[in-house]
Amino acid sequence: KIRPELDGKDKNAEILALDSHIVFSNKYREDLNAACVKARGLVWQHSEKPPEIDAKGNIVKSKTKIFLFNASEGLKLVARTTLNAAKIYKGMAYTLRETVTPASTAAVLVCEDGEAITIAPSDLSKLTLGYARTSYNAQGSTIRGAGAIHQCAGMLLDGEHREIFYTGVTRWTELKNIRFVMGKLDIPKAEQPELAQIRGDADESLGGEPTRSFAVGRRLGHRLQGRAARTRQRTALRLRCR
Repeated sequence: KIRPELDGKDKNAEILALDSHIVFSNKYREDLNAACVKARGLVWQHSEKPPEIDAKGNIVKSKTKIFLFNASEGLKLVARTTLNAAKIYKGMAYTLRETVTPASTAAVLVCEDGEAITIAPSDLSKLTLGYARTSYNAQGSTIRGAGAIHQCAGMLLDGEHREIFYTGVTRWTELKNIRFVMGKLDIPKAEQPELAQIRGDADESLGGEPTRSFAVGRRLGHRLQGRAARTRQRTALRLRCR
């Protein structure tokens, strides 16, 4: 039932036109999100707000960084953290209803159920692009339209990651809506890093998803724990045989 799709520039446009993508690595997720935005002719840019100057000409220090946004109408976003006051919840998908500029005083988001939410433009820092998500982060979500799963070869060949592949496939309600990409598309690197990397809260940006170094360390820890358990079992067996 799985028909491998060859990676190539001739198929990039067709695949990038899909609204939902499941990937394996965080870096590729970032690059793919940027490529999806560019393919649609949209804009998602952020810049840190310049510091304020008091009457004496001194810079007013702020405890938190405030960001200004240039964001196009129709962008697909996903919350990377919860903001109860604005009814933004981690992992939920939203669509930007109106274009946001540094001069905007409000940003309007539309939930999946059609409800409109008005937030401060600076609160867009609580969201990130939602075209591509990792299999880990997509857990619990449902995809009804057409989409693609990328990096399938790595997930299928490595038995340790087949469960991740299964998680990605079962996000869709119908198997016929999935395009399978065995590797990575030939797309450029994202020109602008995600806000989470600038703010230093990369784990939060992925909806609680561990960074690559953390994930590798966790897998290594599990392997060491399993090795220690097997050693204890062999030792106990030798003692019983005596």
